Amino acid sequence: MKITRNTLSPDEIQLVIEATPEEVNEGFDKGVAAFVEQFQLESLEGETPIDKIVGALGLDEAKDAIGTAVMSYLIPQALSQENIIPLSSSKVEEAGELAQNKPFTFTMNIVPKPSFPLSDYSTFTVEVPAPPAVTEEDIDEQIAMLAKEFATQTAQGDTENVVIPAVTDTWVQQNLAAMGINTVAELRAKFREQAEALLDHQYQEYVIGALMDVYFDRFEGEISDKMVDSMTTDMLENFKAELAQQGIEFDEYCKEQNTNEATIRATLAEQAKIQLIQGFILDAVYEHEKLQIELPDLMAMIHQIAPGAEEETFELMEKTGRTFLLKEGAQRNKALAWILENNTIVTPENKKA
Repeated sequence: MKITRNTLSPDEIQLVIEATPEEVNEGFDKGVAAFVEQFQLESLEGETPIDKIVGALGLDEAKDAIGTAVMSYLIPQALSQENIIPLSSSKVEEAGELAQNKPFTFTMNIVPKPSFPLSDYSTFTVEVPAPPAVTEEDIDEQIAMLAKEFATQTAQGDTENVVIPAVTDTWVQQNLAAMGINTVAELRAKFREQAEALLDHQYQEYVIGALMDVYFDRFEGEISDKMVDSMTTDMLENFKAELAQQGIEFDEYCKEQNTNEATIRATLAEQAKIQLIQGFILDAVYEHEKLQIELPDLMAMIHQIAPGAEEETFELMEKTGRTFLLKEGAQRNKALAWILENNTIVTPENKKA
């Protein structure tokens, strides 16, 4: 690829990318094949990947999907060639005609991911409350809520009565045996397991927050409006996509929630700035401590993205040149693990000890 880099601002660059016919054809081969594999499109014997997309989506929609698939291959190749990790999704601003056996030129405006130092990398001690415990009363509440879900209504004249069943071994076996739960004791044990897992997760997030508060004070750098705006746009588009997957129109959501896009965007912008700083902190720790990631770290990152489909996802990202996204996530996970392992966390109880 021939790539021309232009500086648009201190935070943004423009890439003018000229792909050769051979590179375009590679995009049609590998990008389209990856698209078919990702969406598991069925086909008749002897069909090409493009035939599969046309057969599944129809000619008009297939044209857009094929273009997206090819670009999903070409863009990471260009970024890799320029050794650029974008701060957020890279969007094509201008593009010529995309066709097999022809050169193709397109333009992207990108906010590259910067790096920032910390004022202090020394380890430290933070004090946090003791982890909460699940009580028998908590389990009682869960069982009472479950019983209410199975409540029935009976009518006596003009009066309707709500009957909440008693949760006994017999009732549990009749209603929950399909879930492998046959006694009240087993039900209580299941609720306890779930509640403890939730509390453990929440407590871990609290501890991480307490540690990151110290690092936030050590962060040296200015997060520009352009960085925040770029990340916010990504977050907003992802939110709209999540709503669409649930069959909810964004405008309808705003109406039901008595809000608007500007208000949602402002809220997301606050979250975006915090996420950006936290990410840059983890990058700085990773580099300063000279940490290294290996294949298990990448696979653990894939597990976060696609649990149960790790190998397929890794192969797909390799084919489309997107493993740099996994690398960034794995590096930050490694840095966070280092922070948790090397800083001292005390509670009032173990402080006394």
